[in-house]
Order: sequence, then C-alpha cells, then structure tokens
Amino acid sequence: MKYITEKEFMQYMDILKETFSRLEQRMDERFDKVDERLDKVDERLNYHQTWLERIEGNMATKGQLNSLAIILKDKEVINSYEVAHIKQTDSV
Repeated sequence: MKYITEKEFMQYMDILKETFSRLEQRMDERFDKVDERLDKVDERLNYHQTWLERIEGNMATKGQLNSLAIILKDKEVINSYEVAHIKQTDSV
C-alpha cells in the first residue's frame, strides 16, 4: 500500500476543489438557461390564457344562441329544422 504525503493530499484537494467549482459553475449556467426557457414558456402561457379569456368573454351563451335562433326563425331567415339543428348542436 502506498501512502501519500500531506503536500500531495493538499494538491489533490486543490484539484478536487477546482473541479467541483467548475462543475458548480456549469450547473448554475445550465439552471439559468432552464429558468430562461421556463420564463418564456410562462410568458406564452399567460399570452394564450389572456386570449382564451377574451374569447370566452365574447362567446354567446346557450340562452343567447337559442334566443337568436328563435328571432331568426320569426324573421323567416331560418326554418324550424335549422332551429332544431342549432338547439341539438348546442347541447353537444
């Protein structure tokens, strides 16, 4: 069995410290890149959520659609079959 001197031990420790320091730096850089990507994804999700909320806010309700179908039938724009089709599609 070979023994190392204290000087050699300290040299190895310095090498290990330097290696771990570089590894830590690379990991920090990698996590920073991951955080940047997650921020971009979060921005896109917020953008899409805003648009979906706008679309939902402007959508007609079932009651409004049924009322419109009745008005269009009364004005003879559509017939009873089309009203029934609208109400059938409405429930799906």
